[in-house]
Amino acid sequence: MKLEKWVGFTLVALLLTASSAVAATPSSATLNAPTAGQTSSVTWSGGPFTGATADPAACTSITCDTFALTVNVPATFYSSNPSYAVHVRIAWASNTNDFDLNVNDASGNTVCSSAQGQTTFEDADCGPLPAGSYTVQVVGFTVVNA
Repeated sequence: MKLEKWVGFTLVALLLTASSAVAATPSSATLNAPTAGQTSSVTWSGGPFTGATADPAACTSITCDTFALTVNVPATFYSSNPSYAVHVRIAWASNTNDFDLNVNDASGNTVCSSAQGQTTFEDADCGPLPAGSYTVQVVGFTVVNA
C-alpha cells in the first residue's frame, strides 16, 4: 500500500509514500521559500504500519512515523506573500485505513494537525509557519498492514 506524504507551500510543504521502509526516507528535509509566484515542496517515504494507536504519545515504530522538517523562510516572507501557507499532506490507497497527522514545533507543541476519518488523505494547513525545526508525526490510528 502506498502512503503519500507531502509538505508544501502554497508556500507548499511534503509527500510521503509508504513503502517497505521501516522509517521515513529520507529522515529529514528542508522546505525553502519558493521564488515569486511559484511553490516549493519536499517529499519522503515511510511505513509500513503494522499496528495502531489512538494516542500519539504512545507511538512506537510500528504505529507511527516521524519526519524532521526544517522550514527556511526569511522573516519578511509572509508579509510580502500573504497568500502563502505551509501544508503537510499524506495520502494512501484505501479508506479502510485511517491515519492522523501532527506537526509539532521544536518544543513539542502541535502547530497544526489533521485527523479525518473515512478518507484516503490528511491535509494539515499550518498557515504561515515560521522558519524553524518541526517534527511531522504520522499516527496509524486504524491500520491493517498499511
